Amino acid sequence: MDAAPDSPPVDPDAPRFRAKSGFNRQIRPCAILALRVPEYTGEDVIRALARAGTKPMVMEDDTNFDLLLDECERRMRRKSKPETDDISNRVTFPGTKWCGPGNTASEIHDLGSYARTDACCRTHDLCPLSLAAGEHSPVMNLTNDSPFTLSHCLCDVHFKACLDGVGSMSSETVGRLFFNIGEMSCFRLDHPVVRCLKPSGSKGKNCEQYLLDVTQPPRWQIFANPSF
Repeated sequence: MDAAPDSPPVDPDAPRFRAKSGFNRQIRPCAILALRVPEYTGEDVIRALARAGTKPMVMEDDTNFDLLLDECERRMRRKSKPETDDISNRVTFPGTKWCGPGNTASEIHDLGSYARTDACCRTHDLCPLSLAAGEHSPVMNLTNDSPFTLSHCLCDVHFKACLDGVGSMSSETVGRLFFNIGEMSCFRLDHPVVRCLKPSGSKGKNCEQYLLDVTQPPRWQIFANPSF
């Protein structure tokens, strides 16, 4: 137990709002970014958005911003629902509300009894760049063929460091479930992979170090995570 509490297509159903330019626009797929979380700096988010070809929009009108925020929250809740009807996708790790394929939190500040471990999972769930199960990104030319959401590798690195920092039995178990047993992958922009130099894990499906072809330009790829 923890020691202390621890240019996608336009959506035809999206509500319209008036942007700063004065033209009617539609809300496209969006994400609420928790920039107050120390693991992600503003530069991290801006860099990730730029690589994905996403242009943030600045809104100066409070009414329009409230509308946009409400729509983003609605979509985030819809995205957090189980990705399949399988019972395993409705389960979270005991004592947490965010550590699992979905979440059971009533709102963003709702954490389980293992609060520090759960906070790591919440931050990971709010990764600014992710690919839902079966999603294809035309911008990245990348498809997630796994049954679970994949995150940018930077988010998985921060997730592992966060769980290591908690250093409890619950964080250790969650880390092993995610990285070792679940063998979750991630994606990032890097030079083409030649092969894994240091396989790890009981089945050798994790990878500690890759050999990359630095003579070729970087491209978006899926990588196996290191073991926990």
